[in-house]
Amino acid sequence: MMAGRSAPLPDDYLQELRDEIAPWLRVLGLFPGDVVDELAAAMVDFLHCRKLDAGSHTAGTVKRVLLELATDSRIDAKLTIMDEFVLGAFFGEVPGASIELSIGGGGQHRRLLPEGEAPFAATFKTLSRLGDDGIPSTGVVYRRRAETLADRIPPDASPGDLAGFVAGLATIVLEGAGTSARKTRRIGSIADRLVAVGSPGDTSVSSALGSHFAGLDLPGQAAFIGEIAPPCLEDAAAKGLSDALVRLIFQELLDHVASSERRALLRLFARFFPDALTGFAGLLAERVELQYRLENDARSARRDARRWHEAHAGWKLIDAVLEIVWPDPGKGMGRRERAAGVEIVRAMMAFFGGGDQADDDGDKAAKRGSRIRRQVTDEGLQSAYVANVANVSVNREHVDVLASLRSVIHKLDIVLGVLDRRALFELEPNSSSDPAVRKELDELRCAIGALQLWRRELTYKRQRGEYERDASSEPRATGARVVLPRMPQVKAEGMAENETAIRKIVAAAQVLVPDIS
Repeated sequence: MMAGRSAPLPDDYLQELRDEIAPWLRVLGLFPGDVVDELAAAMVDFLHCRKLDAGSHTAGTVKRVLLELATDSRIDAKLTIMDEFVLGAFFGEVPGASIELSIGGGGQHRRLLPEGEAPFAATFKTLSRLGDDGIPSTGVVYRRRAETLADRIPPDASPGDLAGFVAGLATIVLEGAGTSARKTRRIGSIADRLVAVGSPGDTSVSSALGSHFAGLDLPGQAAFIGEIAPPCLEDAAAKGLSDALVRLIFQELLDHVASSERRALLRLFARFFPDALTGFAGLLAERVELQYRLENDARSARRDARRWHEAHAGWKLIDAVLEIVWPDPGKGMGRRERAAGVEIVRAMMAFFGGGDQADDDGDKAAKRGSRIRRQVTDEGLQSAYVANVANVSVNREHVDVLASLRSVIHKLDIVLGVLDRRALFELEPNSSSDPAVRKELDELRCAIGALQLWRRELTYKRQRGEYERDASSEPRATGARVVLPRMPQVKAEGMAENETAIRKIVAAAQVLVPDIS
């Protein structure tokens, strides 16, 4: 974490940070020893996310690079110089296309999603209830796995090319990342698939091959794949299964590929199936245009491609710090408390190397210590050695927005808890025998649905870093946007017993009732 220092770390290298943030923690009623370790862990995450942010591109740039590959004969040269961010497009990272959701089974409103429960759930609910941009909901959402590079292996590929490709996969595993045990498992998985087709039903043959494979060292196991691939794939070709077998082998490898192996995999694929790779690059360019709505909104081309699914590193750090230093969002976070949060984040960024100094300048900054750190401002690091770049300085407005989001979500949780208990224990038992109670229960459930939608949208804004004040016209990853009500001026303290406050919040949520019907 202290990359700018060459000397060994002291036993308590966080003491300087403790001293720096102690006055601000006192404003929040905390002692440095209570939170400094958690803050350091949050900073590790920040530095990782900031590195990813620094390596990202705009959606327009990603599309352009993919189109250049799709239309250029110098495939290997293009792959050699292609950076890691664009390489990620071939492995489902940009635009995060592991899953496709759509209304009516297709069309230009398809949503491409990464693996993960949160974005999938948010998109499914939005498409099923609200529809997509300009497309009404039908109540039905279609889900399918997005096409992968493995699906592009040509069905008419020769057994010789398929065998050479599979042997190349084993070599990449051998020379790639991971422990010897992990490499053995991955190469063994390839061998098992080949042997299963090459010796169908003959357990003596498969057993002998398995025993032979187990007795080889890693280079021998990789060479073994090269030996058995041609005859096994010839047998598979006779049954019309050769291309399907190689797709299965390749997909299993793609599911667990290390980032350091990606370039080698693409170059191998291009060597045996160049037209398939350029065709897939063209498909990815179309996905980027569809996902980021480039045709409908020219500004989206200038948007950071990571911002579609990920909040930027600074936003995530502020949210993590508030969770640590102000864990109870029900306590009003006033101006002094929010200012203290700003100063804590500022001190952390500076202590852990807030600027992008060169090595020599980093050593100078470390020697100058807190003097250079106090020069970090909302406009960036005011230093001759550091440019004003994103995620270098803390944004005061983001602190305010996140504090407000946490507070509103907390109030909605209180109201939902009260209404849920009322529906379950007071109204539900009598609803079947009393029509008036049944009507009241139906109305209450409608109000609960509106409040849940409100809460879900706010949670999405918090997770994804949607901090713009007016973003109603901007496209977003999960489907149609919802215009949210304002939270009435009510206090969270004692709200569970405050019927007036609860009625105000329920009344504000009524504008969302049409969106849940």
